[in-house]
Amino acid sequence: MEGFEPATVAGEILERKIAQVLQIIDSYTETPNTKFSDLLGAVIPDTLGEIVYEISEGLNNGYQDFKEIYSENIRIMLRETFRQADHMLEKPITELIWFNLENAYRFHVMKLQNAQKVRMVENFFN
Repeated sequence: MEGFEPATVAGEILERKIAQVLQIIDSYTETPNTKFSDLLGAVIPDTLGEIVYEISEGLNNGYQDFKEIYSENIRIMLRETFRQADHMLEKPITELIWFNLENAYRFHVMKLQNAQKVRMVENFFN
């Protein structure tokens, strides 16, 4: 879309999430029920899911365009890394990364839908 800047969108999300990571680091107190790695590890897929979602929202064909752009960019990066036109690890690496991005995206969409349902119930009772 005209005027849409994916890098700006991703940057704003990353700034917010980095603040969240710093908050976790600053306020973490070890308990038997709370692991530092679990708290910090939850931020990564949440961040990725939000980035995929928000960028997809700004593209003409949404999620499908994001997937195509991702595939092409990861392919270029891997070819430059391996210094070969077609490397046997290209497909499995691309699919593995996409699997994680897609799961993060779906989880983010589910979170948004659940939040919308909560708002609807709250509005019903208010």
